Amino acid sequence: MKVFFARSENVYLFGKSLTSEIQYIFGPDTKFVVPIISKNYAKKRWPKYEFKTAKKEEPRRRFEFILPIRLDDVNLNGLKEDIVYIDLRKEGIFRTVDILIEKLREIYPIEEMIVPKVWVATFGLIVEDIFENYELPSSVPRDYGHLCNWLEKDLMKSLSKTSIEALRLLED
Repeated sequence: MKVFFARSENVYLFGKSLTSEIQYIFGPDTKFVVPIISKNYAKKRWPKYEFKTAKKEEPRRRFEFILPIRLDDVNLNGLKEDIVYIDLRKEGIFRTVDILIEKLREIYPIEEMIVPKVWVATFGLIVEDIFENYELPSSVPRDYGHLCNWLEKDLMKSLSKTSIEALRLLED
């Protein structure tokens, strides 16, 4: 999967007309648009423009094109009330990713998915950010070292449910 995330595309976007580029990025060459909807998304100019562009493209599709993920209960102008979405607060990040990948495979089953032989995960955490911005179980340790251990175990548990054949840790 190739993902367009504006913050990581500074070099690509540098010097381009953002209006024209958004029409291209969220237009005919895009297979899906996954808006991560929040109160900030709904009030900012460029995310609203991206969504409006995707809505114009949507009627040309024979399948679900806009796959919304919600971070809160904000009403997004143009998103029909009966559209089924993923609520990240309820599903969590790993289940949300699993649902999204399953949806992509459902619509594009012919395309071969290349599964990497080696996966690497690192944790560079700002502990306060984790606890302030994410809903974690009450059993999660609050100190950095124990939190990293908990995240490692949680990651290994989630990865063991995937098609990855062998899991191993390269270092502590």
